[in-house]
Amino acid sequence: MRNNKLLPINKILKINNHYPSYVKILIKLQIHVNLLIKIEKFIKQNISKKLYHIYNVQNLQNNILFIEIANSNYMLSFLKEKSNLICILQKFIIPSLKDIKFNINPIISINCFKKNKYINNNMLTKYSVTLLKKLSKKSPIKLRNIIIKFIASSK
Repeated sequence: MRNNKLLPINKILKINNHYPSYVKILIKLQIHVNLLIKIEKFIKQNISKKLYHIYNVQNLQNNILFIEIANSNYMLSFLKEKSNLICILQKFIIPSLKDIKFNINPIISINCFKKNKYINNNMLTKYSVTLLKKLSKKSPIKLRNIIIKFIASSK
């Protein structure tokens, strides 16, 4: 018990040579996920910066790479790059790659929009400010000071 310590999963999987079947599945899954991460990083290096956050490497099955894309406009951009991507990926990462298939997933564009859009949460409307000022006039001194500081910080 005293020698117990936390180990990364890589070390745990490499320690034992005689794996039960469920551990073999975990090892295959880890290898597959690492491959997908490597593919995504490689694609990110070889496409334009406009396309960075609007795609997601979904899966690799039967030597076909599946990529999710935000909408059809970006799909056209990826279709232009498809042959180049296949050649580059075959050359450096997956020699057995046959094709790349694109799927449209609108949730990606929503997430991209949320990341890129700056929303100022500290803004109050003029109507809210006037209501708060009226409320502060009727409230005790401590609360009045807090409301005034709040209004000042939100401008």
